[in-house]
Amino acid sequence: MKSGVDYWKDGLEIVKKDAVAWIIATFVAGILNILPGVGIVSLFHMAQKGKKGEKPEISDAMFGLQKLVPSLIAGIVFMIPFCICTLPGLYFGPQMMWAFPMLARGEEEDGMAAIKKSMALTKEKGGFGAVFMPWLLISILGGIGEIACGVGLLFTMPCAAIGWDSMYDDLKGGGGE
Repeated sequence: MKSGVDYWKDGLEIVKKDAVAWIIATFVAGILNILPGVGIVSLFHMAQKGKKGEKPEISDAMFGLQKLVPSLIAGIVFMIPFCICTLPGLYFGPQMMWAFPMLARGEEEDGMAAIKKSMALTKEKGGFGAVFMPWLLISILGGIGEIACGVGLLFTMPCAAIGWDSMYDDLKGGGGE
């Protein structure tokens, strides 16, 4: 598995090619995150398209609405440890994160089942210790855009989503689809 910085750089190369399209689509997906998890599933759908060399569109940013209930369930369950305290979020976050690409790719149709499958995948591939540092680095680099009054997130967050999606591919052992 690569470092989190390398995953994020891979995302950066993809986003730079069509930066305006990524910024607009990320803005729409961000608005959809009013419903927890919906925008995240959309970002993972867009990440898959970006890795195939396709340009994101507004309809891609609304992809999570097609999987509204499972996205909501996964989003709420994912948020619970972070709401309790940062430490449980830092422990469970990297283990539950893979539920979102599973939903975006149609590998799982139930939000809770996706969370459980994500936890099992992480355990199978070395557990928390194997995924924490790359996940954390991608998360930090993705969140750096918040320094620019949040506007920078429209550029850094899709890079992070592509990085997480690539990390998920590596965890599964497929290296992409």
